[in-house]
Amino acid sequence: FYQSILLILALLLTLNVLVEPLFIKELIDRIIPDKSLHQLYIFVVLLLGLYIVRQILDFLLYYTQTLFESKIYTGIQHSLLKKSSHLGYEYFINRQKGDLLALFNDDIHVIENFLSNSLMLATRRILFLLIAMIFLFKLSYKLTLITLPLTFLVPILLKIYNRKLTAQSKILRDSIGEIMNLLQDFTNRIHEIFAIRIHNWILRRHSEVSEKYTDTNVKLYTYQAKGGILAEMLVRLLQVGVVFGLGGFYVIKEKWTLGSLIAYYAYVKMLQPQVVGLFNLGLSLSKISSSIDKVYDFLFLDSELAKKGAVISNIDSDSVLELDDVTVKAKDRIILKNLSLSVNTGEKVLIRGATGTGKSTLLLVVLGVLKPYSGTVLFTGEDPMRLNMDFFHKHVGYVPQDTSLFETSLLENILVGRDYEKEKLNTAVKKALLMETIEKMPRGIKSVLGKDHIKLSGGEIQRILIACAIYNNPEILILDEPTSHLDVKTEKRILNNIITEGKTVIMVSHKTDFYGKFKWDKVINLEA
Repeated sequence: FYQSILLILALLLTLNVLVEPLFIKELIDRIIPDKSLHQLYIFVVLLLGLYIVRQILDFLLYYTQTLFESKIYTGIQHSLLKKSSHLGYEYFINRQKGDLLALFNDDIHVIENFLSNSLMLATRRILFLLIAMIFLFKLSYKLTLITLPLTFLVPILLKIYNRKLTAQSKILRDSIGEIMNLLQDFTNRIHEIFAIRIHNWILRRHSEVSEKYTDTNVKLYTYQAKGGILAEMLVRLLQVGVVFGLGGFYVIKEKWTLGSLIAYYAYVKMLQPQVVGLFNLGLSLSKISSSIDKVYDFLFLDSELAKKGAVISNIDSDSVLELDDVTVKAKDRIILKNLSLSVNTGEKVLIRGATGTGKSTLLLVVLGVLKPYSGTVLFTGEDPMRLNMDFFHKHVGYVPQDTSLFETSLLENILVGRDYEKEKLNTAVKKALLMETIEKMPRGIKSVLGKDHIKLSGGEIQRILIACAIYNNPEILILDEPTSHLDVKTEKRILNNIITEGKTVIMVSHKTDFYGKFKWDKVINLEA
């Protein structure tokens, strides 16, 4: 729809611009010799009308183009996000965050700019060329047949420059990725940077990667500028040598009027930016090829979910978890080896072990986030990688070890896309001991992180994550160090609220004194 509107507007605008030289021809050949004020006034009014229509068309064109740009940017980004949900966690743990941010933002902006701006501009240039050629042939087909072949030298220049520019554009994109990685490190570890005063080191790193980016960008511009200069020189030769040479000869021999020569020159002059622009468009296409390749490769990666077949959304097994001889590896390092474990409905299982023994990794395997190197994992009787969102929202509550929230309201951090039900929310908030925290917020539970300058402690964030996990009163709770930031009293109250009779609980903790606080059906020590 937007493409059709843009094409129509571009055509109307092109016709508007290209009609103007015909008015100039009429002025020179007819109005000036006749010295008719009446005709001159009509001429001026028509020119003013053309100008007004042109401004209106320009406004409509850029307004529609802005809408088109927004649709392209958000559309590609949405497709990438949708694809990411099918790739699995393992794909992302091996990718640098800066590269991912560049893919989800910078590469899309490059493509968006090309599709909405460069491609639209190319369409207008081609329309200009085609319609201008019609007028040129009408004014003098002999002269046009002589000048036209010269323009075909431009694609030859394009062919020469394309290969070099493509190689340089890939280097530029890599340097952008390095900058994004550095900025991501800065935002993720800003507390450490300020704590141990390593600002100067960060600045030095930024200077190094920035110098590489600047050098590559300048080289790209230089290659593009060289091509543009050569193309412009070619068109200048066409204008001066052919138009005024042969065209002037026609006027002297009275085969042509002066108005025809001026109009012909005006059309040829219009060809200059169009030819050079199309030349630069070819260079731009080479420049964005790297971004297109990145997006294309990502969108067509093999999907783990697609390989697995249909997803499961109901519990059809009395056994919650069955691990049979499971081994988990990461980059040739064995994290868990030959682990077997059974958890039945209603059992409370505590998984212990020091840092690095694979406690959190085990939970990711149970949840279907990580695929084991060998062995079998059944969660509620099914491969956990086949269990879908509806299943987890209904039956499973998970509290991650990472204490971070989404940059949205407290309410959305608890609901995470689920329907709002007041009774469920109140119950979850009370059990997680969040009421006092919410009452202190400027807009209560609707307060937005970041925007409302909310500062939450690690313990408060953990309680919000716990409220999120228990919102639907799930039968299965998977807890990864859920109380590591809480004091002993608050920890005991919350766990007594959520670890209730009938619920299946699989909890990870590194605390050595945790065993005696609650009644556990099984205690698994991964250090053993």
